[in-house]
Amino acid sequence: MGIAVVLSFIYIILIKLMPKVMVYLLMVLSLILLLGIGITRLIAGQSSFALPFLITFAIYALVLFCWRKKIGLGIVLIKVASRFLSDKWGVFISPIIKVIFNIFFSVFWIYSLSCIILVSNDKADKK
Repeated sequence: MGIAVVLSFIYIILIKLMPKVMVYLLMVLSLILLLGIGITRLIAGQSSFALPFLITFAIYALVLFCWRKKIGLGIVLIKVASRFLSDKWGVFISPIIKVIFNIFFSVFWIYSLSCIILVSNDKADKK
């Protein structure tokens, strides 16, 4: 969980500093990844494994091409959202606090259940 939190903070900082670069970089990297996996599996002779990746690549590239004018609006929205998250860090921290409370709650119930099982086993052994 610690690595994910650190990476998400780094991502928010990068998206706040250079949103346009990050959006286009992530789109291009995902296209390259889909195409690369598809081609390498096709070369390896696993066409049934390559076909879904190549179809997903084609659909993704077509969607990006059709919505290329809307990407600018998305970048502006991402910029505003990242600014909000960096200004109101409590919004970003609150899920972590909820996870910690859920862990404590789960540990309590696991401990309680193990005590109940232990007591019932002791009573069964005495009979």
